Amino acid sequence: FPSHDMDGDITLGSGVTTAGPGNWDFTNRTVRTLNTAGRTIVPTTTINCYGSGGVQLLTNNATFTVGLTYNAGTFNLNNLQATMPSLFLGGGSGNLKTFAFGTGNVTLTNTGFVYSAQDNQNLTVTGTPNINVTYAGASGVTVDTGYNNTEANSLNFNFTAGTYPLTFLGFNTTGFGGDAARNVNFTGYSGTWSYGINTSGYIFGNLTLSSTMTVNSFSNELYFASSGTATINSAGKTFPGPLRATGTGTLLLGSALTTTTTFTLEFGTLSLATFTLTCDNFLTSGVGTKTLDFGSSGSVTCTGTGFPWSSFTGTLNLAGTVSPINITTTASTGTVTVYPGDRTEANPLSFNFTGGTYTLSLFGGTSTRVRDLNFTGFSGNLSALATGATIYGSITLSSGMTLSAGTNPLTFAATSGTKTITSTDIVTGK
Repeated sequence: FPSHDMDGDITLGSGVTTAGPGNWDFTNRTVRTLNTAGRTIVPTTTINCYGSGGVQLLTNNATFTVGLTYNAGTFNLNNLQATMPSLFLGGGSGNLKTFAFGTGNVTLTNTGFVYSAQDNQNLTVTGTPNINVTYAGASGVTVDTGYNNTEANSLNFNFTAGTYPLTFLGFNTTGFGGDAARNVNFTGYSGTWSYGINTSGYIFGNLTLSSTMTVNSFSNELYFASSGTATINSAGKTFPGPLRATGTGTLLLGSALTTTTTFTLEFGTLSLATFTLTCDNFLTSGVGTKTLDFGSSGSVTCTGTGFPWSSFTGTLNLAGTVSPINITTTASTGTVTVYPGDRTEANPLSFNFTGGTYTLSLFGGTSTRVRDLNFTGFSGNLSALATGATIYGSITLSSGMTLSAGTNPLTFAATSGTKTITSTDIVTGK
């Protein structure tokens, strides 16, 4: 079949066989249909539906043996499935594109760059935009979601099989925001995911890992940026890199979540539900208001040195059944600094310090107010107060710890209830 511009309806017969090496270039200016009659399309195919009325509409499931290029106009799946080795979204920022999925999907079957996009500034996505990567082998796969991604024009990616190494998100360094996706699901995938090799990436929806996959170590933050409610299900896997909740909506834990570095709450709500967030360091960032919702039995455990808990930036609201922050640092030397923040009696945080022989700087900042403090298991030194500090609850000291002398007051300021000071050795002043 020679190269040809297609600007009308295409209907194949059930006995038709297509062959290359030509190119089918759909150049419609109006709504045109493609009816493959179940036949596989062999020639290279490009959708160049320039003009405001150009639409390529599928009328049955379509299979392409060569990667498809989509540059302009509307590609309407019409609630059907388009299967191809790879998909390239090109055309640059000047070409308007509307990718209409409905309940349909695109299934990608190849290795290498199976999905690659350029500038998504003028891309509109409708329906449920599912991209299924179904390659089941072991050769490498790269998914480049392009730049100028937004929550509205982002796509869902489902990785359903294979042991291949995957490069996905944090790959494209051009334009705003790096790579982005909406919902990402690795159920069935057993390979190794390399994230953030060049820059940070964004997930605007849910993230579901597979218990049989591996996540490579990364240093660029993985941003969760949904304006609605999005769920992380880690399937027991540890994130060996930093995570940031930066969306205006709610980031909900669907399972226990562990990162070996920093978790940052910048905007929106982090909802722990009934699970534990474990991180080296928990940090609040940005001047806006954010909420840490403990749900019915959620908790936070901080394992790092340096600044394992720091919530002095912006306004941190608390919700749910608030449980103590567990600082389980086991360092033997050095200084560990915890910034609980300046909180009111109605909404303070409690802290448990369970191990280590380090020097603890707890009451830093301009003002510190906490509820309960429990040092059971801690054998280090609690440094002198940098400023005055307030406790609204009880304090329990450890027989193995020491206290540095200081002149700034520690005020017990509960206005109701009975609070307890447990000092294990009054003779030595503890």
